[in-house]
Amino acid sequence: MPTSWPWPSVTVPPPTACCATLDVKVLDFRARISAPNELINELRSIIPQPPAWIAGRDVRGAAQLDIRVDSDRRNWYTAVHAGSPLWNIEGLGPAAARLELEIAGAAVERLRERYLLIHAGAVAYANQGILLPAASGSGKSTLTAALVASGFQYFSDDAAVIDPHTMELLPFTKSMVVKRGSREALAPQYPQLITDEPRRRLFDEMVWYLPPPERSWPDRPIAVHHVMLPRYVAGAETVLTHVSRSIALQRLIEQSMGLGKHGEEGIDAAVELLRRADCYELTVGSLPKATELLTRLLISAA
Repeated sequence: MPTSWPWPSVTVPPPTACCATLDVKVLDFRARISAPNELINELRSIIPQPPAWIAGRDVRGAAQLDIRVDSDRRNWYTAVHAGSPLWNIEGLGPAAARLELEIAGAAVERLRERYLLIHAGAVAYANQGILLPAASGSGKSTLTAALVASGFQYFSDDAAVIDPHTMELLPFTKSMVVKRGSREALAPQYPQLITDEPRRRLFDEMVWYLPPPERSWPDRPIAVHHVMLPRYVAGAETVLTHVSRSIALQRLIEQSMGLGKHGEEGIDAAVELLRRADCYELTVGSLPKATELLTRLLISAA
């Protein structure tokens, strides 16, 4: 996930006629996108609307991005920020996917100054928040999507936001992202993964976007009760085992997004978060079994 603007400079085309505007709200951050109508419509299909109680929060950080059509090259789009060109890209789908990454990255940059941001999936069930911190390729986004399809509330599949004062999860407005390796495993729960065409992101990565169902958004912040360190192992038995808080702390530090910005207070907040939570390692060989295992655990703990 990119975490800052700008990108290497390119030539700025003249302003595009017939533009529309889209405001994307991610907690206290707002990105305002001015772009041709067809690109705004494409963005709406992959960036969900936040729940009403989040949409009404005051804006503490904002960014403006203008997207212009290159008159010399058909189907090319150029992004302009504060009068400076950032990047250009060919194709409506790739332009929308690039914008989604840029908005998420800009939101991370602003939000991490106030909140603890962890590279993690984040869900809730039976009023219990669950943090799934892990590196890319561990299966956390796949597990998050499977849990949401099974009735868990959705906070994020990639950037978990924690209020350091209350230790509560807050939702990060983005769709779940499914890569080719997870498509088959999630298709029984998300049939559109078979019928929909993938979208090309950076470095020709092909992905599917799954906007969370409206029912899956939480109606309030929820405290973190469980920190689970997920690890996908093909063919392995799906098991949940307790781990020490020191191991969980190491994972949180490894997967933090700017914990150092908070100094000692950031580490203290991470320690307090773990003091209030049960910590586990979750080995996932089967998504249905992992979902069943977590559901049973949370029902028994409620």
